[in-house]
Amino acid sequence: MTNFMERLKQRKLVQWTAAYVAAAWALLQVLDLAADSYGWPKVIMHLAFGAMALGLVVTVLLAWYHGERGEQRVTGVELLLLAGVFAIGGFLLWREAGVKPAPATLASSSAPANTTSIAAASTAPAIPIPAKSIAVLPFANLSGDKAQNYFSDGISEDLLNLLARIPQLQVTARTSSFWFRGKDYTVPQIAQKLRVAYILEGSVQKAGDEVRISVQLVDAASDTQRWSQTYDRQLKDVFKIQDEIGADVVKHLQVKLLGETPKVEQIDPQAYSFYLQARQVARQGNAKALARSDALYRQALAIDPRYAAVWVGLAQNAINQPWMSDKAGATWKAGYDRARGDVLKAMAVDPENAQAQSVLGYLAMYNKFDFDTAARHFKRALALDPANADILLNAGKFLYLLNRPVDAMDVLRRAERLDPVNPDIYVNIVQVLLQEGRLKQSLAYLDKVQELSPGYVNANSMRAWVNLYLGRPGKALAVSPKGSGVLPGVYCVLGRRAEADKFLQAFIDDKDLAAKYPAAIASGYADCDEPGPAFAWLDKSVDQPNRIIPYTIYGLSFRKYHQDPRWKAFLKKVGFAPERLAKVEFDVKLPNSSLEAPVGRPARSQ
Repeated sequence: MTNFMERLKQRKLVQWTAAYVAAAWALLQVLDLAADSYGWPKVIMHLAFGAMALGLVVTVLLAWYHGERGEQRVTGVELLLLAGVFAIGGFLLWREAGVKPAPATLASSSAPANTTSIAAASTAPAIPIPAKSIAVLPFANLSGDKAQNYFSDGISEDLLNLLARIPQLQVTARTSSFWFRGKDYTVPQIAQKLRVAYILEGSVQKAGDEVRISVQLVDAASDTQRWSQTYDRQLKDVFKIQDEIGADVVKHLQVKLLGETPKVEQIDPQAYSFYLQARQVARQGNAKALARSDALYRQALAIDPRYAAVWVGLAQNAINQPWMSDKAGATWKAGYDRARGDVLKAMAVDPENAQAQSVLGYLAMYNKFDFDTAARHFKRALALDPANADILLNAGKFLYLLNRPVDAMDVLRRAERLDPVNPDIYVNIVQVLLQEGRLKQSLAYLDKVQELSPGYVNANSMRAWVNLYLGRPGKALAVSPKGSGVLPGVYCVLGRRAEADKFLQAFIDDKDLAAKYPAAIASGYADCDEPGPAFAWLDKSVDQPNRIIPYTIYGLSFRKYHQDPRWKAFLKKVGFAPERLAKVEFDVKLPNSSLEAPVGRPARSQ
């Protein structure tokens, strides 16, 4: 052994190897930055790493034969070894370059999260497609009047909601089922992306008081029709049609029910029509649309003041309106207060309304950061409807606020399984990943958001922030939308401080924006390493009942100040002190499968 060590020293094997590793590491860092900046495919980095590994073997061989000073002749053994290394390495690199991985499906990350590690959760294998699973596609409107689209959409959506209340049947949520409208996908392709075994599609034809609804159940694996039926009824019998379709689907899927098939509660057809129109209009997502939606909801209430789903719809509009309004920050409180009043009216009519319970939980966690009350409402909502993707999404947001990222990821994975092409779910997964400091991993999910919804509000701002904190200010500037709150930090890192100050001052001078988003101004100063004004503006956000504060607390801008006494004082003042969060009792106990959901109460249209 002593003789061997002497030979290593003589041939300078350690020095050669150390020098090569240092140079290779530096080169890989440069290539990684270039790949991120220019969007190179991942295979380039794979090939580069493989080449570096091959070079290490060659370096060791050369050092063994030529490490010491002095001239040496190349031996036949040396040539044979080098030829073998290059042959094997070349073959491996060729295979890496030539074999492309299979494209990931939209549901490739739909496996439930590991309860001990977010990293494990994100790489878990996809679960098998459940045999008793179905997606309801938007029914075609055959009425000859585009203004009737709301009715065909509403029928299919409410049928979806009815089927979703069958515990033994996994039903894809509306956002994902309706995403495929107008897109060039076959039924088997849709089923594969939604991870379901069956597709229900159909059409609606409405003429006066006459309604014809045709449906067919398709076995996705074989792309064959399992069952079809046409129902001709009076408009007043539309709810009975939905009940009949639900019962027929259960029969032909051979679902073994633990209780009776859920039924839709009968309501006035005219009130139902106004409700469907209001729900459809609200999804346009702008201030005028929400005002129009409110008016339609009011028309439904004039006919049936005990229509709980309408009160829930009004509450959801009130929550969303501050985001659409250009008025001063007071609209946050006014909107939330109005939403609470409306949803309490829904609860007075139907205390077991899962959506109403979820909205109350949402208001409690964001309006006053009343986490104990929020926990109570979310527990009840999940007990009533554990397979509702919207409720699961809100529960995931709540766990994020409680700084429980592993639990949040688990619940969001459940929501993703039921709603696999909903960009809102992926945005919230990104928030949880950022909470854990997993910046690069978050970019993959932002890519999913871009694929599903290219115009998604704030997605590019999030991407810019991630790139800024990955040390890529140039790329952050390239992807940042005009007026984004990340721009001051980007300008400061790029040495363009005058532009950062100009941006922040313009934000401050706009009294409405400054009153509504003080935390955004605080983040801008924090990104520019100015803790004084950053904390001053942060204090102005304490009494603002909005969703910005939590994302400031768990975001990237103030992470460098977490040990600052002012930060701890702010957390205590706003109600996010770690000791307080730890006391909140919210243990989410979901069934092992969405097919085990213990729900069977009658449903009213939601």
